[in-house]
Amino acid sequence: MRLILFFCSLILLVISCQSPPPKSESRLSTPPLVETAKAEYRNVSSPISRAGRLVPATEVKLSFKSGGLISEILAKEGQSVRRGQTLARLAKQEIEAQATQAKLALEQQEKDLKRLQALYADTVITLEQLEKAEAGVESRKAQIEAIEFNMNLSTIVAPTNGKILRRFAEPNELTGPGSPVFLFSPSRNQWHLNLQLSDKEGVRTAIGNRAEIKFDAFPDQAFPARVIKIKPIANPITGTFEIEVLLEELPKGELAAGLIGNATLFPADSAAYWTVPADALVTSSDKQAYVFELQGDSVLQRRLKIKRYQRDYLLIESGIEGPIEVVTSGKESLRSGQKVRLK
Repeated sequence: MRLILFFCSLILLVISCQSPPPKSESRLSTPPLVETAKAEYRNVSSPISRAGRLVPATEVKLSFKSGGLISEILAKEGQSVRRGQTLARLAKQEIEAQATQAKLALEQQEKDLKRLQALYADTVITLEQLEKAEAGVESRKAQIEAIEFNMNLSTIVAPTNGKILRRFAEPNELTGPGSPVFLFSPSRNQWHLNLQLSDKEGVRTAIGNRAEIKFDAFPDQAFPARVIKIKPIANPITGTFEIEVLLEELPKGELAAGLIGNATLFPADSAAYWTVPADALVTSSDKQAYVFELQGDSVLQRRLKIKRYQRDYLLIESGIEGPIEVVTSGKESLRSGQKVRLK
């Protein structure tokens, strides 16, 4: 009997010495801490992002008025030039010979005219013959003026300070009248970014819309701009609308034609949407997204239909009918119906 009582006492002692349940079990019952934000109903204008090529607003094609053999090309592509600087010359032997021939012919005609004037005074010839000789002299003078004018234009000079963008000819080549030799851009020039927009984007865009342009060459700068031109007819090959965006502020560094710029256009149209922070997104598939909505001291998973992803928030097409509060932080281990604590 005493032995039985001893064993019973020993069992009770062992039970009483057992450690209490681990504190981790109590921790599991503590609601997790979360942060929340309210869904907002606001007017949103969807920006349009496109890459385009930078071009000078003014490009001048410099050429010779008359054709001929190019004797000198004195400027290179990319070279900065000053106003009045000689850029190219034609060989002048041919045109100088034409000028000499015309002057000699004029001298002979003027001598003939004096002789005819004397004969007319003696009534040997008629007035018609005299007037015909006078007209011949005037015609020859006009011919000489045209030759001298073309001779002056057998040299290309820079119309103002600027830069040679392209060179189309080389020395000893034949060029025709008006054929471009240089593509020239004035120094005090505006710059445009040419963009291609889809039909949906084109109808949303209007002249005067605000824009912002960034270049890889100037990574820390964003330049204000505005839409200044929209071609009314779509490109027949690509089906896109071509627009021009004017840079309203230029970088301190020198711009170069052909730079690729990334433009963000801000059309004037807007629409009202419920929006939630992008941090509230739990999962998404296509246009379906899930967030946790705070209801009292617990959360409920809500399915939303997304209209569009913005930079830091989501535009909601359906799934929100009124003000709600969504979890933005601490949502990783939550489940629908779970109680939570607010930070």
